[in-house]
Amino acid sequence: MRKVIITLCFLFAAFMAQAGRISGINIQSAGEAILVFMDGEQICTPTETCFIANYSGRHRIEVYAARYIPRTGQSVKGDLLFQEWVSNPGMNIRDIRVGRDNRPGYGYDVVMNRAEFDRFLRTVKDKPFDSDRNKLIETTLVSTGFTSDQCLQLVKLFSFDSEKIKLMQAMYPRIVDKPNFYLVIESLTFQSDKNKMNEFVRKYHSQRN
Repeated sequence: MRKVIITLCFLFAAFMAQAGRISGINIQSAGEAILVFMDGEQICTPTETCFIANYSGRHRIEVYAARYIPRTGQSVKGDLLFQEWVSNPGMNIRDIRVGRDNRPGYGYDVVMNRAEFDRFLRTVKDKPFDSDRNKLIETTLVSTGFTSDQCLQLVKLFSFDSEKIKLMQAMYPRIVDKPNFYLVIESLTFQSDKNKMNEFVRKYHSQRN
């Protein structure tokens, strides 16, 4: 039987955490309704806090902003706020906070839509030097998430694998669809560089889980 999944208010989850009675994953938004999916299956109705109790194993967690459709009275997936493989936190509670730009909260911000990213890509491409491109990208990373495909397009603006690797390492924590990042790694020319990036990814997740 699928693990018992319950949605609780944040105060209740915090109280239980302090009491040490339960463990699991606590997903909290920055004040807007969210939809949470585990391995592709929706596990909560629109809510600001979703608590997954008795969490075990390793699952793909996706969090979307809930978009209400007045005509049907239903909520559907809006912007992707978070997407990552999340492992069992043991006897602890792992907090995942998702928020949009200009709102309180932590986690992944909304990625640029196609028009916004195309404009950003042109701006980066127009920079005459790699150092200027890096500065612009690094500044944008402070408040913006990127998809693996968007990262790949930015990586292709650089000529040498050494520069590409630096950019990949800077962007990886802000990638919202990390399972697809292998496509970015495979764009590197040499297998030794691919191995280097794969090791970086492994270390990144081992430190977080």
